[in-house]
Amino acid sequence: MREGMSIHLSFVLRKRKNTELHSRVVVRMDYVSKSFQSSIRLPNNGLLLLRHGPIIDHVFPRIEEPLSTDGEKLVRRIAEQWNSSEPPSSLVSSPLKRCVQTAEILNQQSNWFQTLTQSKLLGGHGAYVIDSKILGSQLSKLSERGRRNLFISHMKGEKVDGMRSLMEGSEKILDTLYPSSNKNFTLAVSHETIIAALGAYLGGNPHEWPDHLCGIHVTKGDAVGKN
Repeated sequence: MREGMSIHLSFVLRKRKNTELHSRVVVRMDYVSKSFQSSIRLPNNGLLLLRHGPIIDHVFPRIEEPLSTDGEKLVRRIAEQWNSSEPPSSLVSSPLKRCVQTAEILNQQSNWFQTLTQSKLLGGHGAYVIDSKILGSQLSKLSERGRRNLFISHMKGEKVDGMRSLMEGSEKILDTLYPSSNKNFTLAVSHETIIAALGAYLGGNPHEWPDHLCGIHVTKGDAVGKN
């Protein structure tokens, strides 16, 4: 089979595989995303979006809640197991307290000594929100399940007032946070909605949201498979 035909066939198969989940979404083919569990070693390239540690309040959506005492202990335990891994080339966090706390504990406990940068693309308004008041007004009228379903519908390509399209928000994250070299590794601490949305844009299931200290590892081009 000729190379051009092979690439086209790969695209068609990928498109068919994601038709049910992404009926209104164009899936990026040059990036590859796979789930990341805190029990495995850190990658050494690409972009790792990691959900923050457990927090005090469990009401959804969560605004400024800090890590719980048990949450801090869990982050420290994970940091100790990552101590032997190569440190990330850059460390980025959502501005919200629970994410900053998670990133700071990882940085200190793992002896990375990296400068922590905060990015609003990862939280607060986040990459997918245009108008937080409009979105907040909708969320305030919904149950926890309804709020989650609203975000899932957005991940499937539906228009949600106050939010950017899945493609526009995801491209902002990839363009800004993905390392300039495939030899570098960026660790970004964020929130389940943002991580799930980027995962959906890259072909994942929008119903699968990450647990605490889990997330997605994104690689591009010839970086794929290097771990």
